[in-house]
Amino acid sequence: MAPSWLGGATWGKLTYAVGGDFHHWICAMSVSKKQVTLTVHFGGLLPDPPAAFREGSSTFLRMLDFTTPDSIDDQLVAGTTTAALAELDYFIADWKAISAGELPAR
Repeated sequence: MAPSWLGGATWGKLTYAVGGDFHHWICAMSVSKKQVTLTVHFGGLLPDPPAAFREGSSTFLRMLDFTTPDSIDDQLVAGTTTAALAELDYFIADWKAISAGELPAR
């Protein structure tokens, strides 16, 4: 069964979580005059083969920036959100240890 995504305006961004768990949100979108940014809450745990992520202000946050509608890479966004969903249970169970610099076995 597919997870139940829920969107809401949190932290001034359109934020998406599974099952209403906004403490462990998946991603958020913000818009400025220069770009649209997709922020992935625990993107630091995800693979980034195209080196597309921009590092955020924490161990976990990673961003994907898009400056024009044509620059949006649908496959990258879909792959990133799919990978984030696949790692959600690991992140929820182990975020404190990961934040402390440990990487518990998956």
